[in-house]
Amino acid sequence: MEVELPEPASPASRRRAELAITLVQSCPPTLADEIALVGSTAHGFADEKSDLELNLWSNAIPPRDERVGWLIAVGATDIHVEEAPRPDNSYWIGFCLGDIPAEVGWQTLRALRTNLDRIRSGAVIDRKTLAFGDVIVSAIPLRTKGQLQKWQAALNEYSDDLQRSLIDGALERWSQPDHVASALRLAQRGERLALMESLLADLDAALRVLYAANRRWEPSRKWTLTVAQAFAPDDLLPRIDAILSDKSLEKRVECCVHLCLEMLELVPDSYDVSAAVAALQAGL
Repeated sequence: MEVELPEPASPASRRRAELAITLVQSCPPTLADEIALVGSTAHGFADEKSDLELNLWSNAIPPRDERVGWLIAVGATDIHVEEAPRPDNSYWIGFCLGDIPAEVGWQTLRALRTNLDRIRSGAVIDRKTLAFGDVIVSAIPLRTKGQLQKWQAALNEYSDDLQRSLIDGALERWSQPDHVASALRLAQRGERLALMESLLADLDAALRVLYAANRRWEPSRKWTLTVAQAFAPDDLLPRIDAILSDKSLEKRVECCVHLCLEMLELVPDSYDVSAAVAALQAGL
């Protein structure tokens, strides 16, 4: 069995993928129908501090003793069982395999389908919930009956409703007539904390537009910029650095406005961005 990681995958990702194979080969059939490698290892981004993460799905959550017994049998140490489910109704166990931290999470097939329906609907836009879409799309099957591929295909149809919900949030923020003027006043007063809050909120909105316009699922916050580099403008990271660190506070605001305007250029023509563009440009 061999795991096909994205290229170029880090050495830490390859090492964790090899451990994942060992885990899956030793996993009793009663514990999971579908098993996937997920997280930073599946993306190929893992470093020496990254967890190895596996998602397991079955019709029912296996008994606690059976789940823990499997991990003990493969030599896991420092086992920690999360007794309560996470918001997506998954049940997780953390542990170590040698010097590598790891997590495995179980979710019923019913709970998974419920979560897929929620994130595709456009009714839910918080990043933590939507990150489940990236988990599934980037997942690498290690044991499957063909279900994972079907879930991935469903998520490849990124809904118009979800795209609109995310883009509308940014348009509402940037259409405020005094949005840029308020940021400039903070810069002129030297109110760095309040200014940084405003700039970070703008950057967050800009990245959400970037992902939504490209119909890409947002990963968790710690990988937002890393994943975005595959489809973002080449100078995105230097421009963000300038927004966060330029010696001139007013220059930070100006750079941020220009980046927001550039993100709006990516929005499909079916959206009316004129009010947001006019408000941003008027503040310069």
